Amino acid sequence: MTHTLRHDRNYQTLPRRHLRTHRQRLLTKRADLFNEAIRIRDRLAEIKNDIGALDRVLGTLGYTGDLDAEMPRQKREVIFGRGELIRAILGELRGFWASGQPGDGSGYRGG
Repeated sequence: MTHTLRHDRNYQTLPRRHLRTHRQRLLTKRADLFNEAIRIRDRLAEIKNDIGALDRVLGTLGYTGDLDAEMPRQKREVIFGRGELIRAILGELRGFWASGQPGDGSGYRGG
């Protein structure tokens, strides 16, 4: 599915100075978000280094447990709903089995 940007005709009636102002604000916001993403990425790298250092110290002090199991459960990003992925895969396979490999017209016979 492709998306196209709809041209908003209201912008054609705005004076040029307003367009420049809107464009500048959007560019400023984009730059701010980009810089924030860089700061977050750098901070995440620092945190990962600190966790690695703590793991090494714990190992030096004789800790033998599973460090990953000790961590609190983290939120996960849900991409597919429950059962949605398997239904989609099975639907594709059924279509393949019914039609066979593309172009040969034979249908899938197994084997």
